Amino acid sequence: MTSLLLRMLATAAGAVLAAVPRRYRFDLARRLGLAAAPLLALTPLYATRPSRLDGPREEAVRLALHLMRRMRVRFDPKVEVNGDALPQGAAIVAGAHFGLHQLPARWLFDRGDVPAVIAYRPNPAICYIGSDVPIHYLDSANAAVLVQARRRLAEGKKIIVLLDDEHAAPGLVKVDTAAGPRWVSDAIPRFAERIDVPLFFVHTRIEADGRIASAVRAAPRKAEEAFAAWCEQLVRDAAAIRRR
Repeated sequence: MTSLLLRMLATAAGAVLAAVPRRYRFDLARRLGLAAAPLLALTPLYATRPSRLDGPREEAVRLALHLMRRMRVRFDPKVEVNGDALPQGAAIVAGAHFGLHQLPARWLFDRGDVPAVIAYRPNPAICYIGSDVPIHYLDSANAAVLVQARRRLAEGKKIIVLLDDEHAAPGLVKVDTAAGPRWVSDAIPRFAERIDVPLFFVHTRIEADGRIASAVRAAPRKAEEAFAAWCEQLVRDAAAIRRR
């Protein structure tokens, strides 16, 4: 019953979001998501959320933004970017599978710094969130993905990649977080060191007052230090999420 009610509310919310001027849609979706979060936390939808790293607020806002995407409603995200400044030109921007991880690609896109995104067997029809421009994907299932990434970085472009996985696999290191274990690889830090390209960590979450913010941190240039820093960062980021 609760799930049915939530779906009915989502349909109504989608109609409202489509009707308001574009400049107000993102903030309205954020507010609707935050208001729905306590109800969402009680439903099977939350129990089966795609990212266990998220709490109900992040998942509710993610669903609101996903609803607009499904309805082809365009919007302009408003995200505060804090921390180390990303340089112009080539860089690797690494994150984890938190629900709002698609927003950094959009704010890079909005500043004219269109990134490519490394993903496993991506859907080429998916656009930079809120836009109608397809994401430039590099398929991690392709054996030549790092060659493609290196070529793009040599052109002065940026690459976005998520470093964690919820499943164990050979070569991955287990990291225990507040959301359970994650498995991570040091391949990207080693790649960044080898080609001498700066690596940055980014985490997008909802702050205590409801604002959406992306924290950007420069990684050490040495791969071993960068990987250790990433594992520590993942633990801190997961612990910072309000889970109830």
